[in-house]
Amino acid sequence: KFSLQILYIVIYSVSIIFVYDFSQPNFELFIPWNEFNPKNILYLFFAMSLSLFLPGYTIATTILGNWRKFDNLLQFLLSYLFSMLVNGLIVYGLLSLDFSVAPMKVTFVILHMTILLWYVILKRKELKKYVKNLSFFAPEIKSLWQFTIDYKLHIAVFACFMSLVFFFDLYLFDGTIVSDHWFHHGRALTLMNGDFIKYAESGLDWLYPPFFSSFLSAFFTFSSTPSVNAYVSLGLLNIMPVLAFYYFFIKW
Repeated sequence: KFSLQILYIVIYSVSIIFVYDFSQPNFELFIPWNEFNPKNILYLFFAMSLSLFLPGYTIATTILGNWRKFDNLLQFLLSYLFSMLVNGLIVYGLLSLDFSVAPMKVTFVILHMTILLWYVILKRKELKKYVKNLSFFAPEIKSLWQFTIDYKLHIAVFACFMSLVFFFDLYLFDGTIVSDHWFHHGRALTLMNGDFIKYAESGLDWLYPPFFSSFLSAFFTFSSTPSVNAYVSLGLLNIMPVLAFYYFFIKW
């Protein structure tokens, strides 16, 4: 059987190596989406994985480890929630101590390596079984196809929702950010320069707490893509409240 644990470890390890070795702050504001190349897409994929899903999966697995009956959807949603909290709070705390974002890379690598190591320890018995039998080289394509058949209506509905997300982000808004997005974007760029304390003392951020902008400043740094493009890519997360409402509805 195909091991999701092995896949998770591989993706997490590659993401850490990629972000640590190759990611550099990109000070461009925006490039047209038709000029995006595979390298830019790869940068965004690893940055989003590391910032929004991978660390939270270990935390969710730890919390739900003794709970036998839990859904994959719940684990996915909790992974997203915990990843946002962990990365955002770490950046927020370091910025409040007058650190800039760029030197935080080593801190984040250590954090993520610790989380990955904890996951390996947590799943060591299952991993030994998979490695011994080499069973992770044989994914169950038939099971995946059966899942697609069983949930074809669900897949169709959520595909429609995703098409609306793409329509709003890439067509209606011309693939750029709008309204108060510019406020968060500008504050994130300010925080990237290490001006967090000066900005906080000015009292200009009373309307919006700086948590989200702190998270954005790290995400912009790790994504190595123009900041507006990186911000727009986060628009894909608009599907997450839909998935959360769906889970709440079917479990109510």
